[in-house]
Amino acid sequence: MVRTTEALDSLALAAETVEEPLDARRASVRFPVHAEVEVVEPAGASGITINVSGGGLRIALDRTVAVGEHCVLRVRTADGAEALEHVRVVWARELSDGAVLGVEFVAPS
Repeated sequence: MVRTTEALDSLALAAETVEEPLDARRASVRFPVHAEVEVVEPAGASGITINVSGGGLRIALDRTVAVGEHCVLRVRTADGAEALEHVRVVWARELSDGAVLGVEFVAPS
């Protein structure tokens, strides 16, 4: 599903109010980064990044992905830079129009 910029902005605003579980918090410094995200494997979700740290990403998607699921994300910045990231879902919170996930970077399998 392709969402409009307005819909993604709305999801991002809702996502910023979602607290991470205490056991998922890390000591790494987080930086706000807003980029488009597409779940390549398993396919079917899209959204945006909220922040990034040395260990992973906080992302808002148009659907949830199960905790423990390994995924390949395509992350595309506003300037057109693109990267494929292998991640594992550490935590997920469902919202009325999607979900917020905490993912950690993992080595490709």
